[in-house]
Amino acid sequence: MIDKAKIEQALRNWAPVRGRVTINDLGQVSVSGNVLSDRSPTPGRKIPVEFLYVAHTFHASSNNLTSLENCPQTVGKDFIVAYNQLTSLEGMPQDIRGNVDIGR
Repeated sequence: MIDKAKIEQALRNWAPVRGRVTINDLGQVSVSGNVLSDRSPTPGRKIPVEFLYVAHTFHASSNNLTSLENCPQTVGKDFIVAYNQLTSLEGMPQDIRGNVDIGR
């Protein structure tokens, strides 16, 4: 059984979200607005919740990420993960409808 309260808490601890958050039965998070993280993620250096969809901007720069695991599959606007220590682009969204910034 998915603990939606635990997922919501992990999301709140990691990133301010502007918009409505829904969590499906698989524990995947969808956001009707923006995800704007300016905090380091939990140990493992990956995004601490699994995203499915973000309607607007997904911003997770300077988070010491080494992996794009748990990134949304679809981002409605910009996807920004610059200034991390990414070792590959595996896990990058399949559909990004805006700009991409993965620079250093």
